[in-house]
Amino acid sequence: MRISYESLVFGFVLLFSECSTLWFMSEINASSSSSSIFCIEHERQALLKFKASFKDPSTSYRLSTWKGRDCCQWQDFEYDMEADEVNPSLLKLKYLSYLDLSGKNFHASPVPMFLGSMKQLTHLFLSRSNFSGSIPHNLGNLTNLVLLDLRGIRHLQIDDGIQWISQLQSLQHLDMSYVNLSKAHTLFQVLNMLPSLLQLHLRDCELDNFLESPFLNAFQNMTSLRVLDLSRNNLNSTPLWLEKCNHLVELHLSGNKLDGSIPNALRNLTSLAQLDLSFNNFISPIPSWFFEIYNCNLRVLDLSGNKFSGHLPSWLGKFDKLRTIDLSSNSFIGPIPSSLGNLSNLVELWLSGNHLNGTIPDSFIQLVNLRSLHLEDNNLDGVFPDFLLRDLLSLNKLSLSNNNFHGVLPANTIGQLVNLTSLNLSFNRFHGNIPKSLEKLVNLEYLDLSYNHFSGVIPQSLGQLVHLDIVFLRRNNLQGNIPESFDHIRYLDLSSNALEGSISKLNFSAQSCFYLDLSDNHITGQLPENISDLMPNLLQLFLGKNLINGSIPKSLCKMENLYNLDLSKNKLSGEIPNCWRKGQSSCVINLSSNKLTGAIPSSIGNLDSLASLHLNDNSLQGELPLSMKNLKNLMVLDLGENQFSGTIPTWMMDSCPLLHILRLRQNNFSGNIPSQLCQLSRLQILDLGSNNLLGPIPDCIGNLNAMAFKNSSDNAIMPLATSYRYFELSLSVEWNREELKQVMKGRELDYTSNLQFLVNLDLSNNNFSGSIPEGITALTGLQGLNLSHNHLFGEIPERIGDMKSLESIDFSQNHLSGTIPNSMSKLTGLGHMNLSYNNLSGKIPRESQLLTLDNPLFYIGNPYLCGEPLQKKCPGEEVDQALAESNGEEDEDGKHDDLEKIWFYFVVAVGYATGFWISIGLLFFKKNWRHAYFRWGEKVADKIYVSIALKAAKVKKMMEGNSVDE
Repeated sequence: MRISYESLVFGFVLLFSECSTLWFMSEINASSSSSSIFCIEHERQALLKFKASFKDPSTSYRLSTWKGRDCCQWQDFEYDMEADEVNPSLLKLKYLSYLDLSGKNFHASPVPMFLGSMKQLTHLFLSRSNFSGSIPHNLGNLTNLVLLDLRGIRHLQIDDGIQWISQLQSLQHLDMSYVNLSKAHTLFQVLNMLPSLLQLHLRDCELDNFLESPFLNAFQNMTSLRVLDLSRNNLNSTPLWLEKCNHLVELHLSGNKLDGSIPNALRNLTSLAQLDLSFNNFISPIPSWFFEIYNCNLRVLDLSGNKFSGHLPSWLGKFDKLRTIDLSSNSFIGPIPSSLGNLSNLVELWLSGNHLNGTIPDSFIQLVNLRSLHLEDNNLDGVFPDFLLRDLLSLNKLSLSNNNFHGVLPANTIGQLVNLTSLNLSFNRFHGNIPKSLEKLVNLEYLDLSYNHFSGVIPQSLGQLVHLDIVFLRRNNLQGNIPESFDHIRYLDLSSNALEGSISKLNFSAQSCFYLDLSDNHITGQLPENISDLMPNLLQLFLGKNLINGSIPKSLCKMENLYNLDLSKNKLSGEIPNCWRKGQSSCVINLSSNKLTGAIPSSIGNLDSLASLHLNDNSLQGELPLSMKNLKNLMVLDLGENQFSGTIPTWMMDSCPLLHILRLRQNNFSGNIPSQLCQLSRLQILDLGSNNLLGPIPDCIGNLNAMAFKNSSDNAIMPLATSYRYFELSLSVEWNREELKQVMKGRELDYTSNLQFLVNLDLSNNNFSGSIPEGITALTGLQGLNLSHNHLFGEIPERIGDMKSLESIDFSQNHLSGTIPNSMSKLTGLGHMNLSYNNLSGKIPRESQLLTLDNPLFYIGNPYLCGEPLQKKCPGEEVDQALAESNGEEDEDGKHDDLEKIWFYFVVAVGYATGFWISIGLLFFKKNWRHAYFRWGEKVADKIYVSIALKAAKVKKMMEGNSVDE
């Protein structure tokens, strides 16, 4: 009996010893016929006891074949078998050497101790078997063990007590992938004691802490290792001991944190046939020694998901033995080198997710063995490469999506790819009709022509492709009816076209259909009453944005597997059926923008897995049913544009802790905002606008943590709730399909795929009174804040400048007073602000960001506001301006006088200097003039001296006479 390594069954394996024993017996007694060979009775009884410990969930009850005396005719176990523990009756199978318990659910029971007593075992598979606890150390007794597979047993507790592994001296294959080995610090010393080890798989084992020193020489004795997988262990550097493993045939280091250039330690691995360095941080260039070292043996090269850039090296075309090249998700530029056409043995080529341009090289005509060609997500252009269809007849997967290819599909040749199973031409510019010749692709399973410009009708012949399982023709210009022959397709997306016809006349006998999207077309008519019988296995149904009328059939409630239902933007009327039952898997229900009436049915509370509920834009009324408190997983609730009344229920806060979006806009809700609402720590969009709510805004509103976050050092600002969404909503809510209307920047906007990044608070058009609570400034993640059309008074909080993420503020139509805080100028992202019709006063700040908000309509209706951009001047500005103008005139006169004085003194100085130097010059050059001048000077000096002497003598005489008289 031959057992496949990859099979996840072990029933036949358990019978291996039985059948081989019988075979041995039959060889001894050659006269015995095969029909007379039966099980050894005590082993047959042991197997029956083992069978009794399992539960058989399958509808075929395959365990029912375990009867009779010929054990070799018993069928194998199902993959999803369950048992509380492994029955020790296996010990009775003395010759059992191959035991596979993988894939069975043992409900976290311990690994059986008795396995250590089955010394004849050579192969033991325990992978993905949901065991827990410690691995029994007596497994070291299995000295004949050649293969041990513990892969994916997440609950195993493994520490340094792993010395028992060193006793498995015959072990050649050890797989402990996905087992937490972070505490097994002596792991590599123990593995180094296994001389026969050929394959070691330690994928995702959290080994990043001890792969380096002091374990650099751990693999001294493991030179015979052929396969090594250390992927996804957060390694920061390539282990240096790898250069000693020079017999490696396969090396897997993907999903780590290796960076820089590809290390030279890999140069010694000349025997490598498969090298996987994908999803690290390696940078260009790919070293040229790659060709020198690996040209002889390399069959598989995977460098995807790194940071390689520049042009693809032309020497790649010299790896004539390569079968797989994956260079996807890098930053390569330029054309695809024609030398790749020399790789005649190439089977798979992945160049997707780069920046390659130009056309597909003609040399690809030589890739006659090519089966998978992935060129998606580049900048390639040109018409559809016809030679791919004529010559690459081995192709079974072709993806050219998200490029710039154009033109029509060659109808005459596209049908020649008879081996094609997957064809993806989406996100290009192809036009014309979908070729009828596609009907010749008899093996086609996947077809995606979405986001092109195809027109005409959908060929009926596509439905004749019996293997066709997935068809995406979304967002084209297709017309006409939906082919009736599509009833066997499991995933069908024909949305955003111009298809028509009555929904009731469509062939809904698609028993195997899981996914149906006909939204955004011209479908009319009423939904079939027995839709649950027509499509019993449907998981997702999208019929939004059509012309469907009538009521919602009650049979929808019978579709227990339907978890995404979208009937929005139609003409449905009547009441929502009150038939929803427990156990249904509904996660998203969108009935918005119809003509539905009545109340929310109480049975909606039975959908405890419901994550998103859109009932907005209808004519629903009444209070919210108490049964909605059972919606523990609700994350999006949109009841806007209806006629709901009553108060906002307090149970919502306790019962819906995961709520991210609450929209009750434009209803008749009354009363206060309950303080319990502040407990919704994950709420990032709260829209209560246009209701009859009153009272003060609770100060605790600052406790809405998902609306508060600090700006990161980089510019990638993202609300906390986004991280919640990524994990919680990725499985239950498709964000690219979520739609929500929000008033931002004075307009009502539709948010779709970008909804997950929006943080908004809208309490406008109510009767709220009191002041704006200071606590609201703690919501530093808010992008929109709308409190307009209320009766709020008091001042704008001074700390509003802390709300750095604000892009839109609307406080209009209130009774706010005081000045506009200068801190608002710090709101660098503010693009819209409306403070009109309040009692604000003082000068409008004109700094930083507020300089850009120069629309006077933002400020009108505040009689005491002044300054730009209003025409009204602030008090004192007129006097200041007059003084400034007066000072300006005086300054002009003063400047004029000063200028005249300067010119006067300048002229005098110039005249004096000129006369002086002329006189000196004449005296210098005329000698007789100079002598006469000096004689005249002497005479004048003598006369002055005589005159002064006579006058001095006279005064002296007069003074002496006066003295005698006294």
